[in-house]
Amino acid sequence: MKYLKNIVGLLIVFLFLGFQEVPKMKEADTNAILKASYIYNFAKLIDWPENDKTGNFIIGVYGNSTVYKELMKKYSSKSIGKQQIEIKKLSDTPSIGKVHLLYISKDKEGDLEKLLKSIDGSSVLIVTESYNALDIGSIINFIVINNSLKFELNIGKANEHNLSVGTVLKDLAFKK
Repeated sequence: MKYLKNIVGLLIVFLFLGFQEVPKMKEADTNAILKASYIYNFAKLIDWPENDKTGNFIIGVYGNSTVYKELMKKYSSKSIGKQQIEIKKLSDTPSIGKVHLLYISKDKEGDLEKLLKSIDGSSVLIVTESYNALDIGSIINFIVINNSLKFELNIGKANEHNLSVGTVLKDLAFKK
């Protein structure tokens, strides 16, 4: 019996010490990982005008820094067509500059109309995650349906920006 008590006591000590030594794993932001993957694939499934197919392919991120970090980590060494991807973290609306794809996170939805005016007429794929963003002028908008990340697509706006949406992207878009 004494032997059994000693074993139980040692097990408790080892368990306690073991739990203290195990580093806590950081929770991965799965939404940011998914959004970054979607953004990269959106860029692959859209065709830009010929004059936008030179230099780097620039993805601008306005807002959510976790999406920016995921894009940097997984996609900054990749390319779209023959263009090397360049990820830019945008901090204020007047200085967007040249971008091919502009991601505007939900925390920056108040700036959406101002951003859209600043790129009016440019061939920029605008990706958002705000309620009714397609009505305001976004081309692709993230939505959550039954706890799954999906996206809506405004083909008319894409055409206004001289962007050709591939059939695969059209088929994958959420339809109401």
